[in-house]
Formats: sequence, C-alpha cells, structure tokens
Amino acid sequence: MQKSKIANITVIFMIFIYSLFAINHSPNSNNLYLYVINPLFWILLAFALQIFMKGIYKKRLKKEIINYSMSAALIYIVIYLLSGLIVTFGKNPYATNLHGFTMNIWIFRKCDNI
Repeated sequence: MQKSKIANITVIFMIFIYSLFAINHSPNSNNLYLYVINPLFWILLAFALQIFMKGIYKKRLKKEIINYSMSAALIYIVIYLLSGLIVTFGKNPYATNLHGFTMNIWIFRKCDNI
C-alpha cells in the first residue's frame, strides 16, 4: 500500500475515534474531555500528519497551503464570533424591543449627566 493511502486511512481513523469521544461527551461530566482528550487528539493529529506527510507535498505548494490555512482560520473565527453574537443576543439583561431600547438610552443619558 502506498504511504499516502496509509496516511489517509490513519487520519480518517483518528478523526472517527475522536468523533466517538465527542458524541459521548456530556456537558455535565468532569472536564476530562475538555482538558485532556480534546488537546491530546489535536496534538496526536498534528504529529501523525507531520510523520506521514513529510515528503508527500511539494515545496512550491507550501505557500498555497499556508494561504488556505490562514483563510480557513479567519473564516472560522469570524463565524464563531458572529454566531456568539447572535446566540447570546437573546440572553442580555436589557430590553431588546424598540420601547425598551429607547428607555435604556434615556436612562443611560440621564445617569451620564449626573
């Protein structure tokens, strides 16, 4: 079997095992998943990719790989922040309707003048 096929199978198998842990993780359990299993998986995946992919990609593609990785990271961060804004908007302590919004502005302006 070629080295690239072995690497692909290994990475897919590692992601499958990780997904089994992630599915069975309950939010009320101890923090073993958050502080041990999750970081350990990403560290092992990074080492596996470093070992298996050592001579597979060409040097000229290195710049493109870095550009795609940076673009994906930036898109992930933007989506993560926007989803947090949308999800937590309903949980704020201030009124979100028009009347409540104007009352909040009025109260904050009054308190600012004192």
